[in-house]
Amino acid sequence: MTDEEFVRHMDQIDRDLAEKGVPAAFRPFHVIFGLTGAREIPVPTPPRDPSLSEYEGANLQWSIFEWYESKYKEQVKVRDFGRRLLLIRGEPFQVRLPIVFNATKDVPAREHIEALSDELWDGLLPEEKGRIQSSFNIMFRQASDLALLGVKAKELPVNNSDLVVDLVHRGRTDLGTAVTAFNRSDPHASVWPMQQAVEKYLKAFLSAKDSQIDEEALKSDYGHNIERLLRGMPFHQ
Repeated sequence: MTDEEFVRHMDQIDRDLAEKGVPAAFRPFHVIFGLTGAREIPVPTPPRDPSLSEYEGANLQWSIFEWYESKYKEQVKVRDFGRRLLLIRGEPFQVRLPIVFNATKDVPAREHIEALSDELWDGLLPEEKGRIQSSFNIMFRQASDLALLGVKAKELPVNNSDLVVDLVHRGRTDLGTAVTAFNRSDPHASVWPMQQAVEKYLKAFLSAKDSQIDEEALKSDYGHNIERLLRGMPFHQ
């Protein structure tokens, strides 16, 4: 592949992903999975291999990331997998879920809980810290899986995979909104985006199981009715 062919190919792929609503930060992963057939991306990225061209082996991964960094700069930087709320001694704290691919051990929760004073943390009992770490682990795995799902859904062998990808990304956005909208004096402000996230993930699952489902079918058959969506799940049949 020549430099000109690579740039032309990347431009076309990027336009396609943009039309499908895939955020720029996630497009490099779509491209890598699509071009290489890889099932996961090694982290850290292996060093460049001088014996290969810029578009072979690990060098291709470097070239794809660098192409996106040169095009989108700030927009392509993924700083975290999202945020969640965690109760500590009855008070809500925002938790930032860092990007750690293929984590082989627990990510320390304490480092990612915002506005948590050392005085409060140091005064917590060991069992309290254990519960916090366990809750963080669940949230981290969920957020990591959802981020990967947004990329891998494109590979589904169904003709409505674009709909699935779109629903997954919109659900992820709703989860983020639920956290940013949270108000200690009016916690109900977060209920609507949380409900929306659940609805979109259920619709994504149904769409992945039935390639005949499209946006219109989802609206007419299920609307915004969570109970009806749950009844449509395979485990209810």
